[in-house]
Amino acid sequence: MKIQALILNCFLVFVSTFASLLGVSLVLELIPSSTNRSLTSDMIERKRELEVDYPAKIRSAANGFIPLYYPAQTRDHFLGSRYYPVGTLPHARTFYCNEGYGLISFKSDRFGLRNNDANWDEIRKKGASFFIGDSFTQGACVDTEFVFTELFSKMLNANVLNLGTGDNGPYEYIAILKNVVKPIISSHLGKEFSVILVFYDNDNIKFNKTFDRHLSTSRPIAEVNPSGFVNVSNKYISILSKTITRHYPINSQDIVEKLESTQKLESTQKLESTQEFVAKFKGSFAYRVLTLYPLRSRIKKLINTEKSPLSSRPSIQAISELHAICNSETSCTPYVVYIPNSNYWRPNDRSNEYRLLLEETSRGLSIEFLDSSSAINPNKKSNYAPFGPHLSQAGNRKLASFIASKVDQK
Repeated sequence: MKIQALILNCFLVFVSTFASLLGVSLVLELIPSSTNRSLTSDMIERKRELEVDYPAKIRSAANGFIPLYYPAQTRDHFLGSRYYPVGTLPHARTFYCNEGYGLISFKSDRFGLRNNDANWDEIRKKGASFFIGDSFTQGACVDTEFVFTELFSKMLNANVLNLGTGDNGPYEYIAILKNVVKPIISSHLGKEFSVILVFYDNDNIKFNKTFDRHLSTSRPIAEVNPSGFVNVSNKYISILSKTITRHYPINSQDIVEKLESTQKLESTQKLESTQEFVAKFKGSFAYRVLTLYPLRSRIKKLINTEKSPLSSRPSIQAISELHAICNSETSCTPYVVYIPNSNYWRPNDRSNEYRLLLEETSRGLSIEFLDSSSAINPNKKSNYAPFGPHLSQAGNRKLASFIASKVDQK
């Protein structure tokens, strides 16, 4: 009898404990989390890439357009030189990305950036507002008329130079500040400038000794002639062209073949039907609650949480470089902008920590910090593209209005 009572008591304790944990798991599952949101968004993006993006890019390549060769990809090939890449090939018809508005394309300027090339010549007359950032700044994935830098230019009648490129991060920002912006500002003393450094959630990267060392010895890319016109270093363009020709497909046929082979490879990597069934089952509401997944995942996150690489310096270095180059002595006004990540497309529980770091660093250097979260609600899907994580046309308008309202007060 004692053994039976002991077994019964143990069973009751188990049932009671499991029921309590099950209740907690149910509550946590009903609370929106980054995990179940990201599973759905990943499936949408993957389907779009395979069924829409690749066919569109193949057609574009067949018509003579070339891919965007990202500095974050080509920079490894520049390590033996004294230059750090800042853009794709110059004066090239370039196809970019698609997140619901069709495949975006543009003709790059003299620096391989997304600008009307004539804007560089306007600097000698009007000065400029430089925007430095990644794909959000470059205008992924909207037509030029909807890019927030273009809208900002029209709102304030300003000469704007968009220095953003997809996949850029703090090291690319430093390269642009040091080797493009600095030579221009220092050669046009007396003209009014502003530099808007735009950060996004994924800029929170770790320190890289190789890139840091390469940046410290990198040479200016922008050159200003005695008449005040801005040109690009011929040596840099030569190295960039040779690097891309040597390591990437450059003619139409090779680009098409590369796209087709990549599409085929990624298509074969799709989950088999059994695996797909298992994956969907494990993602189901019942499975997640009954296995206490919401509770287990949060406990695991707490146990494995390490201090994020906020002290690893790249973002802080970029803001410090902005402060050194753009200040009252150079007739330049600096700003730091933060764009919030979509909680549907790119959820990240630690985004706020990074935002606070950027704000603290900026204010510590007396740089105005513009948190666009007040204008762009990260929980509102309409602020982001129909089929991807970048800003929608409406989101770009909101961001442009927000920044313009702050800059226009100066």
